[in-house]
Amino acid sequence: MLRTDSFGNILYTGESQRKNGTYMFRIMKWGQNTWIYEKTLDELRIKEKNLLDSIEKGYSVLNEEMTLNEVVDCYIEKRAAFIENSTLNTMYHEYYDCRNTIGRTKIKELKKSELIYYYMAKVKTEKNPKGYAISTIKRQFSVINGALKMAVGDRIISDNPANGVMKEIKSMANYKKKKISGLNDDQRQRFVEYMNNNPIYAKDKQLILFLLGTGCRIGEALALRWNDIDFKTDQISINHAVTYESENNHRIAHIKEPKTQAGNRCIPMMEDVRELLLDIKKEHASIRYSGKQEIDGYTDFVFLSNRGRIFTREAVCAKLHKIIRAYNEECAYNEVSKLPDITTHQLRHTFATFLCRSTSDLKAIQTIMGHESIVITLSVYADATEVGVFESMKAMERAYSLKSWKIKDNGRS
Repeated sequence: MLRTDSFGNILYTGESQRKNGTYMFRIMKWGQNTWIYEKTLDELRIKEKNLLDSIEKGYSVLNEEMTLNEVVDCYIEKRAAFIENSTLNTMYHEYYDCRNTIGRTKIKELKKSELIYYYMAKVKTEKNPKGYAISTIKRQFSVINGALKMAVGDRIISDNPANGVMKEIKSMANYKKKKISGLNDDQRQRFVEYMNNNPIYAKDKQLILFLLGTGCRIGEALALRWNDIDFKTDQISINHAVTYESENNHRIAHIKEPKTQAGNRCIPMMEDVRELLLDIKKEHASIRYSGKQEIDGYTDFVFLSNRGRIFTREAVCAKLHKIIRAYNEECAYNEVSKLPDITTHQLRHTFATFLCRSTSDLKAIQTIMGHESIVITLSVYADATEVGVFESMKAMERAYSLKSWKIKDNGRS
Protein backbone atom coordinates (compact mmCIF):
# COMPACT_ATOMS: atom_id res chain seq x y z
CA MET A 1 0.00 0.00 0.00
CA LEU A 2 1.36 3.46 -0.92
CA ARG A 3 2.30 5.79 1.90
CA THR A 4 0.91 9.33 1.81
CA ASP A 5 1.25 12.50 3.86
CA SER A 6 -1.61 14.39 5.55
CA PHE A 7 -2.44 16.08 2.23
CA GLY A 8 -2.65 12.81 0.30
CA ASN A 9 0.73 13.26 -1.46
CA ILE A 10 2.49 9.98 -2.19
CA LEU A 11 5.73 9.58 -0.19
CA TYR A 12 8.75 7.99 -1.81
CA THR A 13 11.15 5.52 -0.23
CA GLY A 14 12.96 7.17 2.68
CA GLU A 15 10.44 10.02 2.98
CA SER A 16 8.13 10.48 5.95
CA GLN A 17 6.02 13.17 7.58
CA ARG A 18 6.64 13.94 11.24
CA LYS A 19 3.99 14.61 13.89
CA ASN A 20 4.58 18.37 13.71
CA GLY A 21 3.85 18.33 9.95
CA THR A 22 7.43 18.72 8.73
CA TYR A 23 9.06 16.25 6.35
CA MET A 24 12.10 14.01 6.68
CA PHE A 25 14.20 12.01 4.24
CA ARG A 26 16.45 9.23 5.54
CA ILE A 27 19.14 7.25 3.70
CA MET A 28 21.86 4.82 4.76
CA LYS A 29 25.11 5.20 2.83
CA TRP A 30 28.65 3.98 3.61
CA GLY A 31 27.42 2.72 6.99
CA GLN A 32 26.16 6.16 7.94
CA ASN A 33 22.56 7.26 8.52
CA THR A 34 21.76 10.62 6.99
CA TRP A 35 18.65 12.71 7.57
CA ILE A 36 17.43 15.91 5.96
CA TYR A 37 14.39 17.93 7.04
CA GLU A 38 12.14 20.58 5.47
CA LYS A 39 8.83 22.29 6.15
CA THR A 40 7.28 21.29 2.82
CA LEU A 41 7.51 18.21 0.64
CA ASP A 42 8.64 20.23 -2.40
CA GLU A 43 11.51 21.80 -0.45
CA LEU A 44 12.48 18.40 0.96
CA ARG A 45 12.68 16.90 -2.53
CA ILE A 46 15.02 19.66 -3.74
CA LYS A 47 17.42 18.79 -0.91
CA GLU A 48 16.81 15.10 -1.52
CA LYS A 49 17.80 15.39 -5.19
CA ASN A 50 21.01 17.29 -4.32
CA LEU A 51 21.88 14.69 -1.71
CA LEU A 52 21.34 11.74 -4.08
CA ASP A 53 23.32 13.50 -6.83
CA SER A 54 26.18 14.02 -4.38
CA ILE A 55 26.13 10.34 -3.39
CA GLU A 56 26.07 9.24 -7.04
CA LYS A 57 29.20 11.30 -7.71
CA GLY A 58 30.94 9.62 -4.78
CA TYR A 59 30.99 12.64 -2.48
CA SER A 60 30.48 12.50 1.24
CA VAL A 61 26.88 12.86 2.35
CA LEU A 62 25.86 16.35 3.45
CA ASN A 63 23.02 17.16 5.80
CA GLU A 64 22.09 19.86 8.28
CA GLU A 65 22.80 17.60 11.26
CA MET A 66 26.48 17.50 10.33
CA THR A 67 29.06 19.39 12.32
CA LEU A 68 31.23 22.09 10.79
CA ASN A 69 34.14 19.61 10.92
CA GLU A 70 32.25 17.14 8.75
CA VAL A 71 31.19 19.79 6.23
CA VAL A 72 34.74 21.15 5.97
CA ASP A 73 36.09 17.63 5.43
CA CYS A 74 33.53 17.10 2.67
CA TYR A 75 34.47 20.45 1.11
CA ILE A 76 38.17 19.60 1.11
CA GLU A 77 37.39 16.11 -0.21
CA LYS A 78 35.51 17.61 -3.16
CA ARG A 79 38.30 20.05 -3.95
CA ALA A 80 41.05 17.44 -3.63
CA ALA A 81 40.59 16.33 -7.23
CA PHE A 82 41.15 19.84 -8.57
CA ILE A 83 43.89 21.40 -6.45
CA GLU A 84 47.55 20.66 -5.77
CA ASN A 85 48.63 18.63 -2.76
CA SER A 86 50.46 21.63 -1.30
CA THR A 87 47.23 23.67 -1.36
CA LEU A 88 45.33 20.73 0.10
CA ASN A 89 47.81 20.42 2.97
CA THR A 90 47.54 24.16 3.60
CA MET A 91 43.74 23.91 3.86
CA TYR A 92 43.99 21.11 6.44
CA HIS A 93 46.61 23.08 8.38
CA GLU A 94 44.64 26.36 8.37
CA TYR A 95 41.52 24.65 9.73
CA TYR A 96 43.29 22.50 12.35
CA ASP A 97 42.73 24.87 15.32
CA CYS A 98 38.97 24.81 14.75
CA ARG A 99 38.50 21.04 15.06
CA ASN A 100 38.18 20.79 18.82
CA THR A 101 36.34 24.08 19.24
CA ILE A 102 33.87 25.67 16.86
CA GLY A 103 34.23 22.75 14.45
CA ARG A 104 32.06 20.57 16.69
CA THR A 105 29.03 22.84 16.20
CA LYS A 106 26.24 21.57 13.93
CA ILE A 107 25.96 23.76 10.85
CA LYS A 108 22.23 24.30 11.42
CA GLU A 109 23.08 25.81 14.83
CA LEU A 110 26.11 27.86 13.72
CA LYS A 111 25.60 31.60 14.19
CA LYS A 112 27.37 34.55 12.60
CA SER A 113 28.07 36.07 16.03
CA GLU A 114 29.67 32.81 17.14
CA LEU A 115 32.11 32.94 14.24
CA ILE A 116 32.89 36.63 14.85
CA TYR A 117 33.72 36.28 18.52
CA TYR A 118 35.56 32.99 18.03
CA TYR A 119 37.98 34.68 15.63
CA MET A 120 38.09 38.00 17.48
CA ALA A 121 39.52 36.08 20.44
CA LYS A 122 42.38 34.97 18.15
CA VAL A 123 43.18 38.34 16.54
CA LYS A 124 46.38 40.14 17.49
CA THR A 125 45.45 43.30 19.42
CA GLU A 126 46.93 45.46 22.20
CA LYS A 127 45.20 43.22 24.74
CA ASN A 128 46.22 40.07 22.88
CA PRO A 129 49.73 40.72 21.49
CA LYS A 130 50.34 37.01 20.90
CA GLY A 131 47.31 36.68 18.63
CA TYR A 132 47.24 36.14 14.86
CA ALA A 133 47.50 38.84 12.22
CA ILE A 134 44.35 39.62 10.25
CA SER A 135 45.94 38.11 7.14
CA THR A 136 46.38 34.80 8.99
CA ILE A 137 42.80 34.90 10.28
CA LYS A 138 41.59 35.58 6.76
CA ARG A 139 43.38 32.49 5.41
CA GLN A 140 42.01 30.29 8.20
CA PHE A 141 38.50 31.64 7.78
CA SER A 142 38.49 31.13 3.99
CA VAL A 143 38.23 27.34 4.50
CA ILE A 144 35.12 27.68 6.69
CA ASN A 145 33.58 30.23 4.34
CA GLY A 146 34.14 27.97 1.33
CA ALA A 147 32.62 24.97 3.10
CA LEU A 148 29.53 26.92 4.19
CA LYS A 149 29.09 28.36 0.70
CA MET A 150 29.01 24.79 -0.57
CA ALA A 151 26.37 23.87 2.01
CA VAL A 152 24.21 26.82 0.92
CA GLY A 153 24.66 25.91 -2.74
CA ASP A 154 23.55 22.35 -2.01
CA ARG A 155 20.55 23.80 -0.08
CA ILE A 156 21.61 22.09 3.12
CA ILE A 157 21.35 25.42 4.94
CA SER A 158 19.47 28.46 3.67
CA ASP A 159 21.95 31.18 4.73
CA ASN A 160 25.70 31.35 5.11
CA PRO A 161 26.53 32.49 8.67
CA ALA A 162 30.05 33.36 7.42
CA ASN A 163 28.78 36.23 5.25
CA GLY A 164 30.22 39.55 6.43
CA VAL A 165 32.21 37.99 9.27
CA MET A 166 35.66 39.16 8.09
CA LYS A 167 34.33 42.69 7.55
CA GLU A 168 33.06 42.76 11.15
CA ILE A 169 36.35 41.38 12.49
CA LYS A 170 38.41 43.99 10.60
CA SER A 171 36.15 46.75 11.89
CA MET A 172 36.30 45.56 15.51
CA ALA A 173 40.08 45.13 15.33
CA ASN A 174 40.54 48.59 13.73
CA TYR A 175 42.33 46.89 10.89
CA LYS A 176 44.00 49.02 8.23
CA LYS A 177 45.54 47.24 5.27
CA LYS A 178 49.27 47.83 5.04
CA LYS A 179 50.77 48.71 1.70
CA ILE A 180 53.26 46.26 0.26
CA SER A 181 56.25 48.56 0.19
CA GLY A 182 59.58 47.64 -1.28
CA LEU A 183 62.79 49.64 -1.42
CA ASN A 184 62.81 53.10 -2.93
CA ASP A 185 65.49 54.11 -5.44
CA ASP A 186 67.94 55.42 -2.82
CA GLN A 187 67.47 52.41 -0.53
CA ARG A 188 67.88 49.95 -3.40
CA GLN A 189 71.13 51.59 -4.53
CA ARG A 190 72.57 51.64 -1.02
CA PHE A 191 71.54 48.02 -0.42
CA VAL A 192 73.09 46.75 -3.68
CA GLU A 193 76.26 48.77 -3.16
CA TYR A 194 76.65 47.39 0.37
CA MET A 195 76.41 43.77 -0.83
CA ASN A 196 78.77 44.37 -3.76
CA ASN A 197 81.38 45.94 -1.48
CA ASN A 198 81.33 43.09 1.06
CA PRO A 199 82.95 39.85 -0.17
CA ILE A 200 81.31 37.85 2.65
CA TYR A 201 77.98 38.27 0.81
CA ALA A 202 79.32 37.12 -2.57
CA LYS A 203 77.23 33.92 -2.46
CA ASP A 204 74.18 35.33 -0.67
CA LYS A 205 73.74 38.30 -3.00
CA GLN A 206 73.37 36.19 -6.17
CA LEU A 207 69.76 35.20 -5.60
CA ILE A 208 68.85 38.54 -4.00
CA LEU A 209 70.15 40.50 -7.01
CA PHE A 210 68.35 38.12 -9.37
CA LEU A 211 65.05 38.77 -7.57
CA LEU A 212 65.67 42.52 -7.72
CA GLY A 213 66.45 42.30 -11.43
CA THR A 214 63.61 40.06 -12.61
CA GLY A 215 60.70 40.39 -10.19
CA CYS A 216 60.41 36.60 -10.00
CA ARG A 217 58.61 34.92 -7.14
CA ILE A 218 61.01 33.20 -4.76
CA GLY A 219 59.73 29.71 -5.66
CA GLU A 220 60.26 30.43 -9.35
CA ALA A 221 63.81 31.63 -8.79
CA LEU A 222 64.76 28.65 -6.61
CA ALA A 223 63.52 26.25 -9.32
CA LEU A 224 65.35 27.99 -12.18
CA ARG A 225 67.54 25.67 -14.29
CA TRP A 226 70.23 26.52 -16.81
CA ASN A 227 68.15 25.27 -19.72
CA ASP A 228 65.48 27.83 -18.75
CA ILE A 229 67.93 30.61 -19.69
CA ASP A 230 68.57 31.54 -23.32
CA PHE A 231 71.69 33.72 -23.56
CA LYS A 232 71.22 34.08 -27.34
CA THR A 233 67.82 35.77 -27.09
CA ASP A 234 68.45 37.11 -23.56
CA GLN A 235 65.27 35.58 -22.17
CA ILE A 236 64.45 33.66 -18.99
CA SER A 237 61.67 31.09 -19.23
CA ILE A 238 59.53 30.79 -16.10
CA ASN A 239 57.50 27.58 -16.24
CA HIS A 240 57.75 25.89 -12.84
CA ALA A 241 58.43 26.60 -9.16
CA VAL A 242 59.59 24.86 -5.99
CA THR A 243 56.99 23.99 -3.38
CA TYR A 244 57.19 22.01 -0.13
CA GLU A 245 54.85 19.32 1.17
CA SER A 246 54.74 17.56 4.51
CA GLU A 247 55.56 13.85 4.20
CA ASN A 248 56.19 11.68 7.27
CA ASN A 249 56.80 14.78 9.39
CA HIS A 250 59.40 16.06 6.91
CA ARG A 251 59.17 18.96 4.46
CA ILE A 252 59.90 17.56 1.01
CA ALA A 253 60.68 19.76 -2.01
CA HIS A 254 58.61 19.27 -5.16
CA ILE A 255 58.37 20.99 -8.53
CA LYS A 256 54.99 22.35 -9.60
CA GLU A 257 53.71 24.12 -12.67
CA PRO A 258 52.34 27.67 -12.31
CA LYS A 259 48.83 27.88 -10.86
CA THR A 260 47.68 30.00 -13.80
CA GLN A 261 48.59 30.15 -17.47
CA ALA A 262 49.92 33.66 -16.90
CA GLY A 263 52.61 32.16 -14.66
CA ASN A 264 54.19 30.61 -17.77
CA ARG A 265 56.14 33.51 -19.23
CA CYS A 266 59.44 34.73 -20.62
CA ILE A 267 61.27 37.58 -18.89
CA PRO A 268 63.76 39.62 -20.94
CA MET A 269 67.16 39.79 -19.27
CA MET A 270 68.63 43.15 -18.35
CA GLU A 271 72.37 43.37 -18.97
CA ASP A 272 73.15 43.30 -15.22
CA VAL A 273 71.11 40.11 -14.79
CA ARG A 274 72.82 38.54 -17.80
CA GLU A 275 76.28 39.27 -16.37
CA LEU A 276 75.21 37.94 -12.97
CA LEU A 277 74.04 34.64 -14.47
CA LEU A 278 77.17 34.24 -16.60
CA ASP A 279 79.30 34.75 -13.47
CA ILE A 280 77.31 32.06 -11.66
CA LYS A 281 77.72 29.72 -14.63
CA LYS A 282 81.50 30.18 -14.52
CA GLU A 283 81.45 29.54 -10.79
CA HIS A 284 79.55 26.26 -11.29
CA ALA A 285 82.10 25.15 -13.88
CA SER A 286 84.96 25.69 -11.42
CA ILE A 287 83.31 23.92 -8.46
CA ARG A 288 82.94 20.18 -8.15
CA TYR A 289 79.77 19.56 -6.19
CA SER A 290 79.43 16.19 -4.45
CA GLY A 291 76.30 15.47 -6.45
CA LYS A 292 73.61 17.30 -8.37
CA GLN A 293 70.32 17.62 -6.55
CA GLU A 294 67.31 16.16 -8.36
CA ILE A 295 63.70 17.14 -7.58
CA ASP A 296 60.91 15.29 -9.39
CA GLY A 297 63.22 14.69 -12.34
CA TYR A 298 64.45 18.30 -12.47
CA THR A 299 68.14 19.01 -12.02
CA ASP A 300 70.93 21.45 -13.00
CA PHE A 301 69.56 24.30 -10.88
CA VAL A 302 71.09 27.78 -11.08
CA PHE A 303 71.13 28.89 -7.44
CA LEU A 304 72.96 26.37 -5.29
CA SER A 305 74.46 26.38 -1.83
CA ASN A 306 78.06 25.37 -1.23
CA ARG A 307 76.80 21.81 -0.80
CA GLY A 308 75.25 21.85 -4.27
CA ARG A 309 71.64 21.98 -3.10
CA ILE A 310 68.95 24.57 -3.74
CA PHE A 311 68.21 27.04 -0.97
CA THR A 312 65.01 26.95 1.04
CA ARG A 313 62.72 29.97 1.21
CA GLU A 314 63.44 30.25 4.93
CA ALA A 315 67.21 30.28 4.37
CA VAL A 316 66.93 33.05 1.75
CA CYS A 317 64.71 35.15 4.02
CA ALA A 318 67.10 34.64 6.94
CA LYS A 319 70.07 35.76 4.81
CA LEU A 320 68.14 38.80 3.58
CA HIS A 321 67.25 39.86 7.12
CA LYS A 322 70.85 39.27 8.25
CA ILE A 323 72.31 41.50 5.53
CA ILE A 324 69.82 44.29 6.25
CA ARG A 325 70.55 44.13 9.99
CA ALA A 326 74.28 44.29 9.28
CA TYR A 327 73.81 47.31 7.00
CA ASN A 328 71.73 49.15 9.60
CA GLU A 329 74.34 48.49 12.29
CA GLU A 330 77.32 49.49 10.14
CA CYS A 331 76.03 52.20 7.81
CA ALA A 332 72.82 53.77 9.12
CA TYR A 333 73.53 56.96 11.08
CA ASN A 334 69.89 57.62 12.02
CA GLU A 335 66.44 56.05 11.78
CA VAL A 336 65.74 57.65 8.40
CA SER A 337 68.83 56.13 6.79
CA LYS A 338 68.00 52.59 7.97
CA LEU A 339 66.82 50.01 5.46
CA PRO A 340 63.40 48.44 6.13
CA ASP A 341 63.39 44.76 7.12
CA ILE A 342 61.79 43.49 3.91
CA THR A 343 60.91 40.02 2.61
CA THR A 344 61.72 38.30 -0.68
CA HIS A 345 58.25 39.22 -1.95
CA GLN A 346 59.06 42.88 -1.31
CA LEU A 347 62.08 42.49 -3.59
CA ARG A 348 59.55 41.50 -6.27
CA HIS A 349 57.51 44.56 -5.36
CA THR A 350 60.60 46.76 -5.64
CA PHE A 351 61.20 45.51 -9.18
CA ALA A 352 57.54 45.95 -10.15
CA THR A 353 57.37 49.48 -8.77
CA PHE A 354 60.25 50.65 -10.95
CA LEU A 355 58.88 48.69 -13.91
CA CYS A 356 55.57 50.53 -13.58
CA ARG A 357 57.37 53.86 -13.49
CA SER A 358 59.48 52.99 -16.53
CA THR A 359 56.65 52.08 -18.89
CA SER A 360 52.96 52.83 -19.36
CA ASP A 361 52.38 49.50 -21.13
CA LEU A 362 50.28 47.75 -18.48
CA LYS A 363 49.93 44.62 -20.60
CA ALA A 364 53.71 44.26 -20.70
CA ILE A 365 53.90 44.76 -16.92
CA GLN A 366 51.21 42.12 -16.42
CA THR A 367 53.11 39.65 -18.62
CA ILE A 368 56.50 40.19 -16.97
CA MET A 369 55.02 39.90 -13.46
CA GLY A 370 52.97 36.82 -14.38
CA HIS A 371 49.64 38.22 -13.19
CA GLU A 372 46.55 36.35 -14.33
CA SER A 373 44.52 39.57 -14.58
CA ILE A 374 45.38 43.19 -15.31
CA VAL A 375 43.16 44.01 -12.31
CA ILE A 376 45.77 42.41 -10.04
CA THR A 377 48.52 44.52 -11.59
CA LEU A 378 46.52 47.72 -11.14
CA SER A 379 45.43 46.98 -7.58
CA VAL A 380 48.76 45.70 -6.23
CA TYR A 381 50.90 48.40 -7.82
CA ALA A 382 48.42 51.29 -7.84
CA ASP A 383 50.86 53.54 -5.99
CA ALA A 384 53.52 52.94 -8.64
CA THR A 385 51.19 53.49 -11.60
CA GLU A 386 50.06 56.86 -10.21
CA VAL A 387 53.36 58.32 -11.41
CA GLY A 388 52.74 56.82 -14.83
CA VAL A 389 49.33 58.48 -14.98
CA PHE A 390 50.85 61.95 -14.58
CA GLU A 391 53.60 61.17 -17.08
CA SER A 392 51.02 59.93 -19.59
CA MET A 393 48.99 63.14 -19.23
CA LYS A 394 52.12 65.26 -19.74
CA ALA A 395 52.94 63.31 -22.92
CA MET A 396 49.35 63.74 -24.11
CA GLU A 397 49.48 67.46 -23.38
CA ARG A 398 52.28 67.90 -25.89
CA ALA A 399 50.22 66.37 -28.71
CA TYR A 400 46.69 67.24 -27.67
CA SER A 401 46.04 70.95 -27.31
CA LEU A 402 42.61 72.46 -26.80
CA LYS A 403 43.90 75.80 -28.05
CA SER A 404 44.03 74.46 -31.61
CA TRP A 405 40.27 73.97 -31.69
CA LYS A 406 38.34 76.74 -33.45
CA ILE A 407 34.80 77.70 -32.52
CA LYS A 408 32.57 78.53 -35.49
CA ASP A 409 30.18 81.50 -35.49
CA ASN A 410 27.09 79.26 -35.14
CA GLY A 411 28.44 77.92 -31.88
CA ARG A 412 29.28 74.49 -33.28
CA SER A 413 32.83 73.19 -33.29
